[in-house]
Amino acid sequence: MPNSSIQAIQQAEANTPVSERHKLESRIAYLQHKKELQKQYIVQHYLKAQDLDQAIQAVLYEADEADYKAVIPLYLRKGDTANAQQYLNLISAHNAENTQYIALQNLHIGLQSAGRSWYDITAQEEATIRSIASSPTRVAVHAQAILHWVFGEQFETHIPDLDGSGSHKRTILPPLSNRVGKQELQILPNPSKGIANIYWTPQEETFGELKIFDLTGRQIANYAVNPAIGHTQLSIEGLKNGIYICTLSIGEQITYQTKWVVVQ
Repeated sequence: MPNSSIQAIQQAEANTPVSERHKLESRIAYLQHKKELQKQYIVQHYLKAQDLDQAIQAVLYEADEADYKAVIPLYLRKGDTANAQQYLNLISAHNAENTQYIALQNLHIGLQSAGRSWYDITAQEEATIRSIASSPTRVAVHAQAILHWVFGEQFETHIPDLDGSGSHKRTILPPLSNRVGKQELQILPNPSKGIANIYWTPQEETFGELKIFDLTGRQIANYAVNPAIGHTQLSIEGLKNGIYICTLSIGEQITYQTKWVVVQ
């Protein structure tokens, strides 16, 4: 902006009474907020209509860094990792929250580019997600959502849906602090066809509960088991082909879980 223009603005501010300036600033803030609400309404309208292209255009109208963050998940829903990466590169890692956001989205883009999903993460990738989930930043809720949908963990927070179609708060497992490694439960054969053998580390408790969930978190079935035996059998009759989450709760402190692939 030319110096003459800056000087003119400064002079106008100096000649405007403080009370008038406050009124003008309040009015400007109100109009900016109203404009942002209108933009959000338009974006939601297009999302409900399943029109991602129009939703993206609406988000990017007079876009800033917050809009870049909003448009990246939309591009990923389209499978457009190139544009998602382009807008992610525009976000500055100037604070912890942005740094974690960039790390989580880089992980998402990498998974999608490789044809993998959150349900196929490695131990190192899981460690990254857990680190972010335990942080005090606002990005933590997104990492918690991943742990919720992939491992069925419960958090005292509002859990957004991974595909952006809504939000949920579901009770599937006790909090993370009560969980004992998901590798303690084993299913053989896996993938299963016909009968599946379920194995776990025997416990002295007298009652256990085995639950089957689909990948949306919906409970499909539950069975009472004897934890001391360390083994049971399940029939896949009535189950559709796909990936399920099998959990075993023993007492109040021990929960095992693993992924279970069913083929007919």
